[in-house]
Amino acid sequence: MTRSLPAPIALLGLALSAVLLAGCTSAFLVDGGTAAPSPTATDATPEPTKSAAPPEPAEEFDCDDVLIDRPGNYVVGVCGTVTLEGGGIDLSFTSIEMLIIRGDGADIVGETLGSVELEGQRADISAISIDDLSIRGEQNTVVVDTTIGTVVVNGNENVVSTGEGIEAPVVDNGLLNEIS
Repeated sequence: MTRSLPAPIALLGLALSAVLLAGCTSAFLVDGGTAAPSPTATDATPEPTKSAAPPEPAEEFDCDDVLIDRPGNYVVGVCGTVTLEGGGIDLSFTSIEMLIIRGDGADIVGETLGSVELEGQRADISAISIDDLSIRGEQNTVVVDTTIGTVVVNGNENVVSTGEGIEAPVVDNGLLNEIS
């Protein structure tokens, strides 16, 4: 059976160890820290490096072929194709050439959309303009401040609302859709 030391004796032992270790110093500190690095001689003459030519202009888009498949909040600028797969995705954007939504419960807010393929359920889209809108899901809401070029709906209970109307005749193959 082992016995432990009383707490005051254990603390005294730790304090004594700290004092003994504090006495250990390096030669650098004992000498007052006066040691300086010695210079080395080189025979090489530095030559200037040539700068690379400026890169070609970037593509028209900040992002292209983006796949978002995890829940969360996302912000993109000017994009080519953006695909949303999965639920719980919130997306803010400046401009997207093609938006494909294959998940449920997406919340999309931004400025201009080219083509939108909405295959999910219960998505909310708010934009300034949309060129082409295709809905195959159900219970989606699309609100556009200005116009939508074309609208094709093959789902049920969707709401599509525009501030200035839809340019082409609407194709509504579903039930209980509100399109104005």
